[in-house]
Amino acid sequence: MIFPLRASGASRSFRAAVQFTMAVLVSLLTYSSAQADEWTLALEAFEADDYVRAIQLMTPLADSGDVRAQSKLRHMYAYGEGAPVDEERLAHYARLAAEQGDCDSMRSMVLVYTRGEGVVQDFGKSAEWAQRAYDKGCRGAAYLLGLLYQEGNGLPKDEARAQQLFQEGAEAGDVEAQLRLGVVLTSSSSSLEDRLEGIDWLRKAANQRHTLASLMLGVRSAYGSAKEIPLVEATLHAQIAMDAKCKDAVLIFSSLYARMSQQQKDQLLRDRKTFHATHPPRAKHDHLNLGEICETQ
Repeated sequence: MIFPLRASGASRSFRAAVQFTMAVLVSLLTYSSAQADEWTLALEAFEADDYVRAIQLMTPLADSGDVRAQSKLRHMYAYGEGAPVDEERLAHYARLAAEQGDCDSMRSMVLVYTRGEGVVQDFGKSAEWAQRAYDKGCRGAAYLLGLLYQEGNGLPKDEARAQQLFQEGAEAGDVEAQLRLGVVLTSSSSSLEDRLEGIDWLRKAANQRHTLASLMLGVRSAYGSAKEIPLVEATLHAQIAMDAKCKDAVLIFSSLYARMSQQQKDQLLRDRKTFHATHPPRAKHDHLNLGEICETQ
C-alpha cells in the first residue's frame, strides 16, 4: 500500500505564500478593473458636459491618486465647470497631478504661483515649476520660463535668454511662444529682418486662432513699428480682435480704417467673410495662458 506523503512544514509555508500572493493579485486586478470602469464613467460624463456628475465620480479617484482625475478636476475648478471656480481646489489638484509629472498641471502650477491663485503669490516657486516642466520637455514650458526671464520674476531678468526660449517654443508649434516672439521681434527698435520674421510669427499665431496675435498685427501696423504689414490685412486682423472684444481693438480698427483708400475699403468688404471664416476666435480662454485681454480669448 502506498501512503500519501505528509507535507513538510516548508512546503505548507510555500503553498500558503502562493495562495496569499494569488489572493493579493486577484484583489489588485479587481480593484484596477473597478477603478478603470469608474474612470470610464467619469470621462464619459466629462465629455458629455455633465460636469457635476464628472466631479462626483472623479473626486474619489483623484483622492486615491489617479493623476488623470486630478488633472481633470484642476481643469474644472479653473473654469467653474460643474462647480464654482475654486482657486484653492484648483491649486490642490494641480499640485497632486504635477507631482506625478502631469505636464498640464505642472504648467498650471507656474500660473498658480504667478497669479497667487489659491496660494500665496511666489515667483520663486513659479520659476521652480517652470524649470521642472521645461526639463521634462512639457509643451508650453519654454514660453512660461521665457516670460519669467523676460520680466525678471523669480529669475534674473535676461531678455536674450527669454527670446531664445520663445524661439524654441515657437518652432515647436506653441502658439503662445509664437505670439510673444512676434511681439519681441516687431518692436520699434528691431531691424527690418527681425520685423519681417516677427510678422510671420504673429501670422502663424493668428492662423491658430489666437486673437491676441490678430490684435498685435493691427497694433504694429497702426503705430508704425511694422509698416510692412499690408493695410487691408492689418485691418482684417484688427476686426477679428474687435469682434473678440479685445481691449483697444476698436481704436486700432478705427485708426487703420481711416487710412484706407476707397479701393482698400472695397477689398476689405470683399475679403471679410472669407477671412473671418478662416480666423474664428477661440471659444474659451486657456487657463495656461497668461494673456487675458479678450473676452473670448
